[in-house]
Amino acid sequence: MSNNLVSKLTSASKLETDEDIDLFFDTIQNMALSKNSEYIAIMLSYLDDNFNTYNDVMSTIIGMAETFPAQDYVKAVIQSINPLKTKAADWLEYIHTGIFNTESYIEIYKKTFCSIPENEQLIVKDYLTNQFLKNKHEKKDVVEYIISC
Repeated sequence: MSNNLVSKLTSASKLETDEDIDLFFDTIQNMALSKNSEYIAIMLSYLDDNFNTYNDVMSTIIGMAETFPAQDYVKAVIQSINPLKTKAADWLEYIHTGIFNTESYIEIYKKTFCSIPENEQLIVKDYLTNQFLKNKHEKKDVVEYIISC
């Protein structure tokens, strides 16, 4: 993993100028092109519901994260639930809706969920049952399937 890319992303993340935005997009793209799965959680950590004027930036983060292998992407999403469930709840819901609309991703999510330590399972289960399902009742069967290890 290149600390240079992480540093560039951090410095551009203020998104105060057009140059910041261009550098942010370029850096996210370079992270995705590297196919280094360690970048996924870093990329997702920049999601923020308070950046309403930058929805295209947030969508790009998700789009680039989705270019990684499905198993790596889903694992990073699961690992990112705790930090994102407050600052990027809407984007986290958006990501989960996409995952839960694809059978192969559901299977990967379940396998990943069932393989993580119990304390991490509790965080994911809490998010899915108490936050995600509040707005996505239609995904109840999927959530129940996933958490039934």
